Amino acid sequence: MFRRKFLDRQSAKIGLLFLLAVFLCLTASAQNNLQLNQPIEREIKKDETQDFKINAKSGDFIRVVVWQKNADLSLKLFSAKDEKLVEVDNSDSTAEPERISYIAPDTGEFRIEVSGLRTWRTPSNYEIKLDVLRSSNDKDKNRIEAEKLYDQAIIVWFSGQPDAKKSAVKSFSESLPLFQNAEDRFGEAFARYYLGILYIGLNDAQKSIENSALSVQIFREIKAFPQLAQVLLNEAAVHYKLENLKKAEELSQESLEIYRQLNDQKNIAKVGGNLALIASNVGKSRQALKQFEEILPIFQDENNRKQEAWVLHNIGSIYDDLGEPVKAVEFLEKALKIRLEIGETSQQAVTLVNLGAVFKGIGEF
Repeated sequence: MFRRKFLDRQSAKIGLLFLLAVFLCLTASAQNNLQLNQPIEREIKKDETQDFKINAKSGDFIRVVVWQKNADLSLKLFSAKDEKLVEVDNSDSTAEPERISYIAPDTGEFRIEVSGLRTWRTPSNYEIKLDVLRSSNDKDKNRIEAEKLYDQAIIVWFSGQPDAKKSAVKSFSESLPLFQNAEDRFGEAFARYYLGILYIGLNDAQKSIENSALSVQIFREIKAFPQLAQVLLNEAAVHYKLENLKKAEELSQESLEIYRQLNDQKNIAKVGGNLALIASNVGKSRQALKQFEEILPIFQDENNRKQEAWVLHNIGSIYDDLGEPVKAVEFLEKALKIRLEIGETSQQAVTLVNLGAVFKGIGEF
């Protein structure tokens, strides 16, 4: 009698465990179902893949957007028959999402596969959202064609083929009227942003400035501030190359203010470094020194030793220009130590040359 009760309890325990396992499986499955305008945040590792499901009807327009927070990801869309329909990997930027737009050919459960290509921090995470799910229209077809041209431009740009930049310009330019017809201002702004970069590489400064300015205008109007800061920084680089340093400083300052409001330390340091170089080039050594000293702790906190060494080298060089050789040697030696430790051979030589010049100037060479 006692034995029978014991077996009954064991059976009940096994039954409860089975029900718990079923519940956990159903919960996990539900967590992977993308619902309209309900973002899901996940952690991911390098070389890991994660799947999400979308239920759609034939003719529905599906748009999925993934914001890469500190990971470089690729996306694939599979049909209800598990056939690959689309694959994208356009950007590793936190300011530009990966996205898939598609019109469902039939009714069923579609699968989105997210793959971790590179990660910059642990844990690395991203946000995925089903941005649109509804009956398709002509504007959706324009957007899909625009994105195909945009993706084609990115691929050919980095292909290393002859005339790759010119081919990329052609595809980006052809995407513009389609983005406009689809009323996708975000897509148009990014296409113009990349055209600005490409044209400066093709030595067409006027077209570079025109496209960058239009990109800035759109991002301002739609209040896309991280993207606005990024484009302002790029436009500043164009003016810096053209030696229009006053305009480069003005644009960089505006970009810096946005990044400060966003508390984006990584980009605060990046823009701060650019402003320090501009100040140094126009003879404002003290201002450049202050700017470098402000960004040094950011690189140290991030353990970005390459950039830390770059800042230390520049601080040392500025102290040399200011006639303070003792401080110049102090910072140049710190820069050299890091560059030796991380194996940055070419930059070791630059720092050694500067150190030699300082020692020669004080008669210790």
